[in-house]
Parts: sequence; C-alpha cells; structure tokens
Amino acid sequence: MRDQYIASAQTRDAFGTQMKKYAICTMISSVVTLLIGIALQVVWFKYDDIIRNNWLRISGDGYTSEELPWIKFCQNSLVAKIIPICSIIVLVIFAAYLVFDLFRDVYQEDVDVDCSHGTLFLAKCAAVGLFSALGTVFLAFASFFGEGCLTYVDSLYLLDERHFVPIGNYLYYEVWSKKPSVNVLLHVRIFLIAILFFLCVYLFLSLARLIAKHTSDIIALVAAFALLVIVGGVCVATKASIIALVIMIVLFFIGGFCFQSFVADKETNEQPA
Repeated sequence: MRDQYIASAQTRDAFGTQMKKYAICTMISSVVTLLIGIALQVVWFKYDDIIRNNWLRISGDGYTSEELPWIKFCQNSLVAKIIPICSIIVLVIFAAYLVFDLFRDVYQEDVDVDCSHGTLFLAKCAAVGLFSALGTVFLAFASFFGEGCLTYVDSLYLLDERHFVPIGNYLYYEVWSKKPSVNVLLHVRIFLIAILFFLCVYLFLSLARLIAKHTSDIIALVAAFALLVIVGGVCVATKASIIALVIMIVLFFIGGFCFQSFVADKETNEQPA
C-alpha cells in the first residue's frame, strides 16, 4: 500500500514538474505574440474607421495628415509579416528548450523527478502535447488578429480576412477585398509537427544513450540525428499531410513507450542483486 502511494506521488510530481517547465517555456512567448496581434487588431479598427469615413483612394489626396500614416502602416507589406515572424521565434524557442531539456534528462543520471522511464516519458508527452496545443491556439488567434480579421461595422463584429491587391506601380493605397478567415489547418499541422519532433528527439536520444554504452557518444548522437533527418524527409515526402502526421505520431509514441519500458527493464536487470 505504501509503495503504491509513493509511486502515485512520484507520478503526480513528474507531471507537475513537466507541466511547469513547458508552461513557462511556451506560454510567455505565445502570450507576447498574442498581445502583439491584439495591438495590431486595434490598429486595424482605426484603419476601418478611416475607410468608412473616407473611402480608400488610389492616391494619398483626400486623407488628412493624421489619417495618412495609418493607411501607410496598415497597407505596408511588412505588417503582414510581423505575426509570422513572431510565431517562428516562438517555435524556435520551444524547439531549442525541448532539445535542451531532453538532452539533460536523457544524459543526466539524476533527473529532477525520481520516477520510472515510462512515467517520465508520459509526463513529458502530456506537457509537450498540452502546451504546444495551447501555444498553437494562441498563435492562431494572434495571426487572426494581426491580419485584422475582426472588423467593426455598424455596431457589428465581422470575421473576415483582408487581401490587398496592388494596382499599377503604387507602393500602397491598394484596392482591397475580403476572403474567408485564417487557415486553421495550417496551425493544426504545426501542432502535429511539434509533437512528432518531440517524440523523435526523445526516442532517438534515448536510443543514442543506449548505443553509447557500446560505442562513442559522438557516433550515437550522429546516428540519432540521422534518424531524425530521415523522419523529416518522410514528412517532406508526404507533404506533411495531417493523416500521415497522425499515423507517424501514434507509431512513434508506441515505439517510444515500449523503448522506455525496455530500457527500464534492462537497467533493472543490470543492477547487482
């Protein structure tokens, strides 16, 4: 009974520790990006107000000195790149911390939480899955707001995506139309790729540690990252379709859990009686 209680407490500690680590890593950068998107949405409200009172013109004539900077800013092509660049930075931060965290846990003898390999694997999967999903949702909303998809017309909020069509040689002041809202499938695909990347790195680093007992660490790591490149090649070859990603995630999850159980049994058998 006492052993079951201790195991249960270790499991809770494992999940809590992993959740805290990845919450700090992903949520701060994702929330900052979302706030930037909300700030851009406020700018788009100002733009819509100018357009309603003074319809969009081909030249700058007719706009006041206060209105013209807003028109120039919103129709600048760089504005559409702000949120994508911030999203890429968020993903890079997440991937860098993920690799660092896995290196530390796989190659460090005394991990932060004293628990079985299987429990630690499940705890990390849960933390990475939850917070990469939340981060993806935040980035999707940031993209939505950053493109001014929320328009306020006649006391009603409308959901639309702006699409500017250049006319002639004008740098800005463009005729604009609207299309359906942000592509959600793109963000779903990013979320699945993040999970696949995590599973691949965890499994391959664990495999490298096992191989390193009979070879050098360098050879083991090269072999591990070579496998990661192969998986990346498969994603590119399949054009990262959602179905293919889901199948690969399920297979790598099963393989990773089985491998962690195998390593745990092997280390238990190697311990002196």
